[in-house]
Amino acid sequence: MQIAHRNIGPDRPPLVIAKTGINHGDDLDVARHMVPRAARAVTNNTQSKLSDLA
Repeated sequence: MQIAHRNIGPDRPPLVIAKTGINHGDDLDVARHMVPRAARAVTNNTQSKLSDLA
């Protein structure tokens, strides 16, 4: 199986996704700071949710 350009399977390293959810309190600046920190924590991807940007 492949996600984007990464092979996924039992003989491959795990795919780690850091899910921030709404831990940033809908503050876009906080969310932007969370992504590089998640990357330094050896994650492969991050997922976040903002409920209202208006």
